[in-house]
Amino acid sequence: MKTIFYLAVLLCTASNCSAQCWNLVWSDEFDGSTLDSTKWTPQTGGGGWGNNELQYYTARPENIEVSNGSLKIIARSETYSGSNYTSARLRSINKGDWTYGKFEARIKMPAAQGLWPAYWMMPTENYYGTHPLSGELDIMELFGLYPSRVYGTIHTINTATNGVFTSSAQYNMTVGNFGTDFHIFSVEWKPDTIRWYVDNVLYSTKTSANFNGNPWRFDRDFHILLNLAVGGDTNGAPNASTPFPAMMEVDYVRAYQRNEDIKILGAALVEPNVTASGAWQEGSNYTLPQMSNVTYNWSVPADATIISGQNTAQISVSWGNTSGNVACEINTTCGITSLVKAVEVSGNIVKNPSFEDNYFLWGKTAQNGAAANFNIINSPTSPDGLKYACIQTTALGIYDWHVQITQQNMNISGNVLYTARFKAKADAPGKVIRCAVINATTFTSYANQLFTLSTDWQEYTINFTPSVNAPISFNFDCGFNVGEFCFDNAILSKTSNMAYILPVELIDFQVFKLKNTVKLKWQIANEQGVVKYEIERSSDGIHFEKIGDLKPNNSIEYAFETPLLPSIKTTYFRLKIIDSDRMVSFSKIQSIENEQIPIKIYPNPAKEILNIDTPKPMRRVWLTDLVGRVFYPVLSPKNELLLRGLPLGIYQLHILDSNNQMTVLRFVKE
Repeated sequence: MKTIFYLAVLLCTASNCSAQCWNLVWSDEFDGSTLDSTKWTPQTGGGGWGNNELQYYTARPENIEVSNGSLKIIARSETYSGSNYTSARLRSINKGDWTYGKFEARIKMPAAQGLWPAYWMMPTENYYGTHPLSGELDIMELFGLYPSRVYGTIHTINTATNGVFTSSAQYNMTVGNFGTDFHIFSVEWKPDTIRWYVDNVLYSTKTSANFNGNPWRFDRDFHILLNLAVGGDTNGAPNASTPFPAMMEVDYVRAYQRNEDIKILGAALVEPNVTASGAWQEGSNYTLPQMSNVTYNWSVPADATIISGQNTAQISVSWGNTSGNVACEINTTCGITSLVKAVEVSGNIVKNPSFEDNYFLWGKTAQNGAAANFNIINSPTSPDGLKYACIQTTALGIYDWHVQITQQNMNISGNVLYTARFKAKADAPGKVIRCAVINATTFTSYANQLFTLSTDWQEYTINFTPSVNAPISFNFDCGFNVGEFCFDNAILSKTSNMAYILPVELIDFQVFKLKNTVKLKWQIANEQGVVKYEIERSSDGIHFEKIGDLKPNNSIEYAFETPLLPSIKTTYFRLKIIDSDRMVSFSKIQSIENEQIPIKIYPNPAKEILNIDTPKPMRRVWLTDLVGRVFYPVLSPKNELLLRGLPLGIYQLHILDSNNQMTVLRFVKE
């Protein structure tokens, strides 16, 4: 009989459970007769899986069975596709994905030499890079050599060695082993803490604060994995005593979340004027977990409409032209919480188009079997502080697409005119790249054009009309020439929607000098899609820093005041405009001359105290007399130089300011 612990949890109220209150947001009780394909995807294949494992994972019923209220993962000793063993590995990727929560499973395991059952979590997207850069969370694993011991572990990158950093703990049974009965294995994962439990007994706690300086990469979606491996580097191979078939039996898997950690699922990027009308219209539906005894109250931006689903766990939305929040107030047994998902309405279906999130969602591939090779220059930064992508082709393959930057998982509509636009440059003039839009399944080409680059940024455009609805890949092929190729501001849009991704047009940008401040003032012609304006300042007109930002409003005129920096002779200002596609544009640079305030000393002649009046912080102060002797009198916090005990005479005061500029002034001590 299944435990009903989760029902007790759901009976908590906000007042008596507070942060300990968990909502059941996902579960599989395995009450059917087949694996639920809406929750699990089998992984298949052999090759050792990075640990020199001996099994071949299959999706066959011989290795995956659901019956009598439990899941059976069965390892068999048999010859299959070059391996001597078979088993199964299931994951919930893109079907059950969470950031933070309580994750629990009741499992009975085989505990014998060479068997390695595991219940664990991996990142759904390798946001920080491939393993171990994006982390790994092992809820439970058992090595058959130690049948009464389980481990809870986290992995991340070891910044000192560039290898794997592992932090692990173990739980030991004092009587018996884990192969004789079911046990409950769980973790509680919060923003900076992970706790491990066996049968509700806490045995390990890991926090970001004691992670040895290595990055805590547990702040993105992870999914669940269940598998039974055979052999492996840590586990050892089976022997004559190992029973086959061997079974890992799972009674249930459950995921809980606190109110504040529940996320609205749905597209963060939608096209303008999209109505919920089919698979090619991304972003129509927004979903929350279907929970018991919960009320849902949704809201959307003013020019969007909820077509259906209000007061349920899923709504369907018809979009207008305005970006904004999809929000839902949930009233659960854990209290009332307002959940928000920011949604960007944009004609550009390319995500992270300016590489401001490094190469997130962009693939970088080389067909090494065809001898092609390349180096990635990780998100170089231009003097204006913006990022872009560069790929350095070091060896050519058979085809130009053997070296490639690509973004996939986008859908385009048939018989509609599209525009692809991007900026590019190379390390030498005359080098060639290809921009291609191809069907991700059939590899049919919808747009395909060669471009000869220069060493300066240039913008390139392709227009095309696909014949059918299609999932596509948007590719930059860099296998024509050895060298460096750089890309930025990638756009793929219905041509009719290009107006929604053009950067803001400035009418005017001016700097006005006031008494001790400057007033920056600008007007704009079109505010569509602007997220914010950043005001930047520079002392050399090249390297700028942000000094403030403003969000757009209904006005066409904006103003911002900032104090002058008297230590800088000429101050430069510019406006950075960021729109909803992460596209960035700049105003022209405006400069203003600062009045130079001289350093003053008084009284002169001085007796016991010399006052120093300077607009700049002082790093060092010292005196020399007329024969070159050096004196270091005391400087008080009030910039008073204490001359008591100094011989009478004429002195030179040397002041080195915070900009390493030297000023020398003469005074008389009497």
